[in-house]
Amino acid sequence: MRIPSAVVVATVVVALPSPAHGSTDDEDVLRLTWTAPTGCPSGADVRAATLRVAETRDGVSDVLEAQARVERRDDGEGWRVRLRTRRGATIGEREIEAATCSGLADATAVVLALALAPPGDAEEARSPEAPAPRAKAPSVTDRGSREAAAGGRTPQHVVALGASVAGDASTLRTTALGGSLTLAWTPGRVRVEVDARRWAAQSASVPASAAGARFEMTSLGGRGCWRALATTGFDLAPCAGADVQLVTASGYGADANFTAKAGWAAFAGGALARLPLASWIALRARLEAFVPLSRPTFVVENDGLVHRPPTLGAAASLGAEALFL
Repeated sequence: MRIPSAVVVATVVVALPSPAHGSTDDEDVLRLTWTAPTGCPSGADVRAATLRVAETRDGVSDVLEAQARVERRDDGEGWRVRLRTRRGATIGEREIEAATCSGLADATAVVLALALAPPGDAEEARSPEAPAPRAKAPSVTDRGSREAAAGGRTPQHVVALGASVAGDASTLRTTALGGSLTLAWTPGRVRVEVDARRWAAQSASVPASAAGARFEMTSLGGRGCWRALATTGFDLAPCAGADVQLVTASGYGADANFTAKAGWAAFAGGALARLPLASWIALRARLEAFVPLSRPTFVVENDGLVHRPPTLGAAASLGAEALFL
């Protein structure tokens, strides 16, 4: 049975005293065999702390024999003690974990003190074989939840699905409006999202001519963001990523009309702002600039230039996202 140190150590109200050897009377109450690496409190320390916490030993008829072996946890980030106790015919075994060896000694002293309490002496006293209160050991998710609660925010989810209205100011001949779907993974302060945007078709003509083309565009992209600002009820994160623009241009008004297709990539950078409305939904807005890696030229044969994307563009989106997991 494991006893998380976060629960037990909080009960300790005295520091371990300096090394001291128990008296003969103490040996008649508690016989402790303590095996621990160099640097950890000694068995005398633990015995003294146990007897101090126990305060009274009146009515204790059987000697409590305890064997404790302290060792590093497998992950190397904490300590563990395997505790075996015997009192008369009753045998108990436990495992206790703590971040430090001194904390482990404190926790062991509390457990032994509870075991020393005479029957009926205190409502909280338990025999060695009785189960101690169990509480879930703090995990990374638990710590994140507590930090979020301390900041007035709801616990973070790790998956978000969003829908937005989007605008592109420059990729096509005039400002394009469309819709965007995003899927994001948000572990901690990191955010990785992919999106797909479909833009409303628009037409553009060659100057001083009836010939032109009808443009249809789809954008696919990915972003990496870092939540740099996280205040109560508001998140702001710089983002960087890339897009692929897929454009189809269908000619009209010329003697011979053709359909041209082009695709090119662009680097993008900007910021994402989020306003949580509840634990499962948030408003989102993204504003960014992008630089195309190539600039295809769309022309009507024998009539002239219809459109060519500029060297620098801008885009924005506004919508909401649902939070999961």
